[in-house]
Amino acid sequence: MPTTVQLRRGTTAQHSSFTGSAGEITVDTDKNTVVVHDGLTQGGNPLVSAGDSVTLGNLTVSGTLTVEGTTVTVDSVSTQTIDLGDGDQLRLGDGNDFTLEWTGTGAEINNTGTLVIQNATNSKLTVAASGVTINDTLTISETKETVSIETSTNATLNIDFKDDAVVYLTQDQTANRTINFRGDASTTLDSVMSIGESMTCAVLSTQGATPYYLSTYQVDGSAVTPKWSGGSAPSSGNAASIDAYSFTIIKTGAATFTVLGSLTQYA
Repeated sequence: MPTTVQLRRGTTAQHSSFTGSAGEITVDTDKNTVVVHDGLTQGGNPLVSAGDSVTLGNLTVSGTLTVEGTTVTVDSVSTQTIDLGDGDQLRLGDGNDFTLEWTGTGAEINNTGTLVIQNATNSKLTVAASGVTINDTLTISETKETVSIETSTNATLNIDFKDDAVVYLTQDQTANRTINFRGDASTTLDSVMSIGESMTCAVLSTQGATPYYLSTYQVDGSAVTPKWSGGSAPSSGNAASIDAYSFTIIKTGAATFTVLGSLTQYA
């Protein structure tokens, strides 16, 4: 018949007041774990069992650490820090959809979907493939805007809002021109804008001795009639000047826009 070896045993409460001899092993029957004694520590030193909470001073893991659970909490009465070295990443998502990395020279956030920064349940900043949306007051000290430098002097002038919103025609114009507002060559402005949104652009048109002007106006290739500052549309350009046009496009419905325009002479 097999021999059964039984160690001294007791509940967690019983262990708490027991000091075993050095090297003695007992069994905690509440935790179903072994307790190793050193002859000094009351309650002994229980080994970890499944479901136990463990307090460690320092833990060094040289391989991969996998934590399975609903919540991982880093907390203490003192300030806590999670340190990552240069090139190390904090990765979230089943397919590493979101990564946060310090490269050694700067911070990088990479996200395969839409990145939303919110206060409580209110979205404040949204970064998506279509652009960046800010849903609150924006305070800035200074801005720099890209200017598209164009040398064309005739034919249709396309304003691609996805690229830039200021166009400078540096050469003397040689003909009256059509201006077409769009997203870009493959994107309509209608698809870029939602109803109730507006976009503004400027066109700086260089004029020689014989001036010309923007005479025809389109959004996504369809004709529109702007409403002009002062009530009258331009009928000519200004010789030996830079004519500065400003346009505000407001989307009021599906493929429906109100365009406001103004023309100022600089010489």
